[in-house]
Amino acid sequence: MLSKFFKPAWQNPSVKKRLKAVSDLHSDNVEHQPILFQLASNDDDSSIRIAAMQRLTDAVVLHELSIKSPDGKVGVEAENRLNELMTTSQIIDEPQYRNLLSCYPELHLRIAINADFSSIRALAIKDLLSAQLIEVLSQTRHTECRQLIADKLSDIADLESARKIVRGKDKNAERIIKAKIDAIRSHERELAENKAQVVKLLEEIEYLAAHDTLPEFQARCRTHRKQWDNLGFDIEDADQQRYELACERVESHLQQQQAVEQALKSQTLLVNELNALLQITAKRDIATFVESQSEI
Repeated sequence: MLSKFFKPAWQNPSVKKRLKAVSDLHSDNVEHQPILFQLASNDDDSSIRIAAMQRLTDAVVLHELSIKSPDGKVGVEAENRLNELMTTSQIIDEPQYRNLLSCYPELHLRIAINADFSSIRALAIKDLLSAQLIEVLSQTRHTECRQLIADKLSDIADLESARKIVRGKDKNAERIIKAKIDAIRSHERELAENKAQVVKLLEEIEYLAAHDTLPEFQARCRTHRKQWDNLGFDIEDADQQRYELACERVESHLQQQQAVEQALKSQTLLVNELNALLQITAKRDIATFVESQSEI
């Protein structure tokens, strides 16, 4: 019975007295923090838990409380209190932030936006997705954070979104983003020009491969092959195979043409030899020739 009279006020059965006791506990008193945590975690009355929560300054504790009751009023209040601490300068120290980063990946976005320490913001940004980086960029008040995000973004759509966000607000970040966009556009133009050059050469060689070989084709093929081999960029495997197949057909046509030309040359030579022999024979006396060549 007497123990009731010697209990601290925060353990009093009366809700009203416990609320009064909570109001007497101080956020900046290290000894009061464990009491506030116990009340915020275990008190039967939600108003006591919320009142105690509003005086807690331990970010890890508050996040744990919000996780335990994500949909209830207590969980919402814990979340709100954590947001309040993050947006209030120098309330959460660097070790607490590092603890949050190592244990709770889901807090990286909010820490990147709100942390007071540049080293902590850099750590928080490190593993964020592009969409999250854009969100941080739209909310952060730190110039160095905007420039860090500008350096990390690489997708053209993300860079265009980022450019709209920082335009007129941060010249350095805008300069970084513009330079990256210009580089990407320049690279895209170069790729398009290279592709057009490849397509042009492919169409030309396939034209040669699809038509009967003409005398001038051989010189054209040599020139064409030199142009293809001197392309100063990587060619896709499919295009390279397509080109080689067309070249094989052209080479086959040329070999056939050379065989025909060689046969014609041989035939012409034989006809000329026979013609010369006939002319010699025609000039001789047939009777004498027959007598001397009786065996013939």
